[in-house]
Amino acid sequence: MKGRALWVALVVATGAFMTNMPAMAGNGSGPLAALRAYQAHFEKTSVEEDDGGEVKERGNGRYSALISAAARKHGVPVSLAKAIVRIESNFNARARGSHGEIGLMQIKPATARGIGYRGSVKALYDPATNLEWGMRYLAKAHQLASGDTCGTVLRYNAGHYARHMNPVSKRYCHRVIALLGDVV
Repeated sequence: MKGRALWVALVVATGAFMTNMPAMAGNGSGPLAALRAYQAHFEKTSVEEDDGGEVKERGNGRYSALISAAARKHGVPVSLAKAIVRIESNFNARARGSHGEIGLMQIKPATARGIGYRGSVKALYDPATNLEWGMRYLAKAHQLASGDTCGTVLRYNAGHYARHMNPVSKRYCHRVIALLGDVV
């Protein structure tokens, strides 16, 4: 089963990498070179499972305690929270998305305000602040999905009231499942 999980993770990660790195397409480097580049790109901030099945990050352990505390505070499985942070920002607290998403959890300022945040946009770059408000949003998604992983991911990614998996949400869910090691 672990071999299959590794294979699924490799396939999902390679697909995600190639769609996120268009500069590699057509440069003649081939799939093996693409895999090596992917591995090198994420070598310092990769995710692995510990003995308890919890997803943890290597190279950015400074956020591990913050992520765990915020997840527990809001009733979100720690492994799910870390998988979301890994996918959203690769544990980069200064990450900025193309649609205005900010920080570790890539929460939009308008989304944070919609759930009660009253601080500045700049303050959302603070890891503790970002995790607090991002985890609140993730917790509500988790509650609305009755704990279902793909339902949670759908609602976190597409909005709390999303009901149908679109291709983007499907890919996102497959990436989360690969990180969690839950092969379907």
